Amino acid sequence: MRTAVLFSASLLAACDVSSTVGVNETVLSVSSCSEDSAISACSKEPCVVTDIGGGREGSWAIAADGESVYFERIMNVLAKVPVGGGDAVDVRTDLDRVWAAAVDAEYVYTTEFERGTHRVRKSGGASELVMHPKGHPTAIALDRDNVYVTMTDENQIAMAPKAGGQPTLLAGQSAPQAIAVDEHHVYWVNQGIDGGSSGELVRAPLGDLTSTEVMLSGLNSPRAVAVGGDVVFFGSPSQVFQVSKAGGDAELVVDSFDEVKSLVAYGDTVFVAGMAGFARARLGAATELVDSRGMLGITATCYGVFATGWLQSSLVRYGR
Repeated sequence: MRTAVLFSASLLAACDVSSTVGVNETVLSVSSCSEDSAISACSKEPCVVTDIGGGREGSWAIAADGESVYFERIMNVLAKVPVGGGDAVDVRTDLDRVWAAAVDAEYVYTTEFERGTHRVRKSGGASELVMHPKGHPTAIALDRDNVYVTMTDENQIAMAPKAGGQPTLLAGQSAPQAIAVDEHHVYWVNQGIDGGSSGELVRAPLGDLTSTEVMLSGLNSPRAVAVGGDVVFFGSPSQVFQVSKAGGDAELVVDSFDEVKSLVAYGDTVFVAGMAGFARARLGAATELVDSRGMLGITATCYGVFATGWLQSSLVRYGR
């Protein structure tokens, strides 16, 4: 067990608070998708990639629910399109260097490089500050009550109630890169010293950062994480591994995939976005490249898997 070092943001120097594929609360409901849903079918059999919009080139920010996909349309603008494609509708026009997005039943949440974490109603309107600890929030995940973000440059994990408030900060991490939740835990990967084998897969009970557990250590620069049914997937520069939630050794799922950037999972299947494109894989099966265009952000709902373009303005859906 790791000793948790926690403190309130009020102990930090004051900062201006006047002023969201990866992983979000919808992942909690993906596990209950029906057997005839798109995500269930596309985890087992070939599906098709459809362009459903044109997001900002090189944007990580993507989240989805049963109706819409939320993405960075252009700099400073968060928009949505129907999950099957259609006209884009702007939801926010005041983003400031958005990094990642997540969604729950009512709101879209974003991390913004120097403005903290905000949320806005899915129908649009004024944005609300969730938390603004000193530093640069990056990846984001939600449970039913809380927002979790990685503070990569500050070596911290931050947690706050969805409605906003003083965040709890977990110090002592080593460049946390990605974060995800299931029904019981929040998981993240610490990249460690780049190029060395000092990375970690860590988890803590939902709503409680005081009892962190290092599931795996000695990892090679992990930078992506996703939670499946009974396993946790994590991605290093060119590989994807899985480990049982009950513990044990990591098993190689994907090898030689150029520049893994983000993951999302359904059951025992993991979907990978990176420079090599957009792929589907599971343990013991050949990795299937479903789109060769470089992809960056990725998320999933019962209606399919959605990804943003890395070097091109694209927003795609992998579904029926």
